[in-house]
Amino acid sequence: MQQIQVNSFLSSNLRSEFNQINYIQIEDNRFSEGAFGEVFHCKTVNGITPSIPQVIKLFKESFPGSLEHNSKTIERLQIKLEKYNTTLLKQKNKTLLEDFPAFKGVPQFSFKGILNGKPVTGFSADNLVSLGFGDFEKILEDPVLLNQYHSFPVERKMLLAHQLVSAFKVLEEFLFIHADMKPAAIFINLSTHECAIIDYDSGVITENQDDEPNTWGAIGDWVAPEVLDQVGRAQRGEKIQVDLYTDRWSVAIGIHYLISTVHPLFYLTELSPRISKEYFDSAQWPNVNKNSPYFCKENELHYDSYIHWISTTIPGKIREKIAQTINFGYRDPVKRTSYGEWKISLQSIQEPPRQKFSANRQAIISGVKVTISWEVENAHTIQLITFDMQSGIETSRQTLVDRGTLFINPTKDTKYRLISTGHFGQTPPEDIDIQVFPTPILERLIVPIPDFNEGVNLNPIQIDSPNINVSIKNNFTPKSPSFTKPSFDLLTIKATHKPKKTLLDLSGLFEDITKKIRGKK
Repeated sequence: MQQIQVNSFLSSNLRSEFNQINYIQIEDNRFSEGAFGEVFHCKTVNGITPSIPQVIKLFKESFPGSLEHNSKTIERLQIKLEKYNTTLLKQKNKTLLEDFPAFKGVPQFSFKGILNGKPVTGFSADNLVSLGFGDFEKILEDPVLLNQYHSFPVERKMLLAHQLVSAFKVLEEFLFIHADMKPAAIFINLSTHECAIIDYDSGVITENQDDEPNTWGAIGDWVAPEVLDQVGRAQRGEKIQVDLYTDRWSVAIGIHYLISTVHPLFYLTELSPRISKEYFDSAQWPNVNKNSPYFCKENELHYDSYIHWISTTIPGKIREKIAQTINFGYRDPVKRTSYGEWKISLQSIQEPPRQKFSANRQAIISGVKVTISWEVENAHTIQLITFDMQSGIETSRQTLVDRGTLFINPTKDTKYRLISTGHFGQTPPEDIDIQVFPTPILERLIVPIPDFNEGVNLNPIQIDSPNINVSIKNNFTPKSPSFTKPSFDLLTIKATHKPKKTLLDLSGLFEDITKKIRGKK
């Protein structure tokens, strides 16, 4: 184990454990090496194991002045990160690392010290691998990891793109130019669906008048056309000229890679300035003349599948932003899609699920069934959770499809909660409370009946035969109906008895008589 005696340090103040640095213990052997330094696993800081494993990058003088340039870039970036972190804590009560997953690879502290009797300069950053991240370049090269990545819904890949542009929007506010964006500079967490940026030391900050927007960089698939034009200078180890628009091209290519895992111009024979210029003189992405000399015939089948895929899978707003940068930003950097435009486009498709949740009744008698219905859009997980309303304890949980109906028969007061989770958040839970009342029991039934308290002698009542005159044409003379006088005593009659109807309806007669008698009283 090697020990670095620290003479001076600068903390980004993202974690209090790095507010004082006296010495650093690192492993004897480096585990990685790049153009600008060697990377070691950190064992302890001030004799204490960090709460999150750290990696230590020691700068090396790859080109005259590169060590000082890289060290200065990191320190200036740290100052801006600290200030921005303080603002976030005040405004949102969130740290930089909580609000921006893509910044999980930023420097935690930088230092100057002595290692094995020699001066060293470097910085520390979270070990992304220990946090579950993997090198995007390795994901693209490993068939198993690539297949796993391809299985992700495009919404999750666009979430990674959103994290990337969100971080670069902040970096642009810092006037920071990364200038070395490539698959190896992005780490992906396949479990949490997060991406993180590394290799900040190869960039440059141009906030002062005397700052030169020049840095060293490697030529790769993601670099802007103006950088490709400087390939000779890069090969000679000279600084190349960059600006804030340089990263906009690389980020657009990176977004396309995150979504599709290929370069948007993969169907060309090569990505050289000459071939690219010939292509843009006669066509625009994603179209191409298959008979042109710059079309790669070997990729024809892939190209046909690609055209169908981007037409049916990629949202139109995202295609428009890619086209804007590729077709118009190739020759004019100012026309490249800004990070703000990217954020708006990517956020517009990041809607939480939309849901409808209802019940046909919310108060029932025990034993009565209730119908619950739901309809959810843009969700990958839908759950129905049941709670006992009296105790508040969850009693069951089940996963649902995007729409359906459920017949339930609760026996006590129950709360039903619908939770819909999408790739871009969770819809606020909706509750339906069902109140259950016991079944009523009929213990006594009282039916009122009329009662006559007085007896009445109906003998004095005289009822004459009705006088009926019937005039019928055609000289037809019917017999007059006969009328029989009552010969029985109607002293008392119970209300429950109704005589059968004869020629005259005596029940109706009884009611008429009763009304007359009561009227006299």
